[in-house]
Amino acid sequence: VTVQLWNSTKTALLDSATTNASGIYTVTAPIPGSYRIRVLLPGSDDEFSPMDAAGGDDQLDSDINPTGTNFGFTDIFTLASNVISTTIMDAGIIIYRPPTPTRTPTPINVGNFVWHDLNSNGVQDAGEPGIAGVTVQLWNGAKTALLDNATTNANGNYTLVAPLPGDYRVRVLLPSGASFTTLDVGANDQIDSDINPTGTNFGFTNVYTFGSNLISITTIDAGLLNFAPSPTPTGTLTPTRTPTPTLTRTPTPTRTPTRTPTLPPLQKRAYLPIVRP
Repeated sequence: VTVQLWNSTKTALLDSATTNASGIYTVTAPIPGSYRIRVLLPGSDDEFSPMDAAGGDDQLDSDINPTGTNFGFTDIFTLASNVISTTIMDAGIIIYRPPTPTRTPTPINVGNFVWHDLNSNGVQDAGEPGIAGVTVQLWNGAKTALLDNATTNANGNYTLVAPLPGDYRVRVLLPSGASFTTLDVGANDQIDSDINPTGTNFGFTNVYTFGSNLISITTIDAGLLNFAPSPTPTGTLTPTRTPTPTLTRTPTPTRTPTRTPTLPPLQKRAYLPIVRP
């Protein structure tokens, strides 16, 4: 840190020094008189500590004006002719440190399975199928805000996304005619149903708290009873249109001309008169 000695009117720089590794400095006043010490802050965002705040102990306080027209300078001090040194001109500096960046929360994937509990025992048994097309929702813990929505795929799996750590519930919307199986049967959360089948939280899970270190949770399942898939409608066949017959025009027969008989040429005979004597 640069430390300077100035005259009392701040018009003349008289000496300059740099603090050592321990923060100690020494500047030299040429003669007795009135002076000021100036300290240059190492960084533009750094600040000086409050001045004279050590309860009157000048050995422990900071002597630099942190604000005002004398910012960075001490008040005027006078060195008498019998003073050899003074070691109470100190400066407290508050070094600016950039705030620790706030970690961007990692979204949390929430799932996983809606199945048909064929034997109504509340447990995912081998051969029990997943159910496609069921709407699954993510709500806040108080059930006042819908946060995400998904539909189960062909295998009955779904994925919702929680935006950040916190308290949440999953809600499953029942298909027509179905009901929920028993909640939390057994000790294995991987194969039970987590949806409340009755009560004020009907259709919702209990509250889940997702911590900041959680990336995904895949144990939130729902077992359905009495599920009857909608029959696939049979397509109506479009009758084949019978083509309209095209009338074939019968050509008008060409009239055969009647042959005119050829008459033999007229024969003329010349008769010579016979004159008898």
